Amino acid sequence: MAAFSEVAAVGGIADQRRTAAGSDGFATYFAAASGGALRLAVVILGDRDTAEDVTQDAFASLFSKWSTVRSPDAYLKRAVVNGCRDAIRRAEGRRRVWDRLRPQETHSTSDAPRTLDDALDRLSASQRIAVVLRSYYQLTDAEIAELTSWPLGTTKSHLRRGLANLRKELS
Repeated sequence: MAAFSEVAAVGGIADQRRTAAGSDGFATYFAAASGGALRLAVVILGDRDTAEDVTQDAFASLFSKWSTVRSPDAYLKRAVVNGCRDAIRRAEGRRRVWDRLRPQETHSTSDAPRTLDDALDRLSASQRIAVVLRSYYQLTDAEIAELTSWPLGTTKSHLRRGLANLRKELS
């Protein structure tokens, strides 16, 4: 129950209209769904600390709309994926700035990735999300498109390009 109050406090959410049963329902849902949501974020991001932040934000958003959300699972998954996309974009921006500021002689002699995580880090946010949802969660193209709100053709392009870039990075 402590985790539930932390989620509620982070978003500054104090909905007086919510009944005690509604809050208890959310607490029960949070206890059941938090592990899966965190796993999804960790797999996409590769960083547990950022994944915890994204997951917490997703639950705070869900809590604020708890009484009107028809499918909490779908809402939560989409909120986690969107939060991961934003986190990857922020990290890419910081990495570009750091690369410009870093002296040239400190660059490593090899730009080849050493691990799968390094190779995934080199993919765009959209490609990484598509590849992880396909490979780890084994979702179909249509399921990925629905979860990410991308058109089916765009989803297929992100998958194809992401897998091609991953192969290139790892070869």
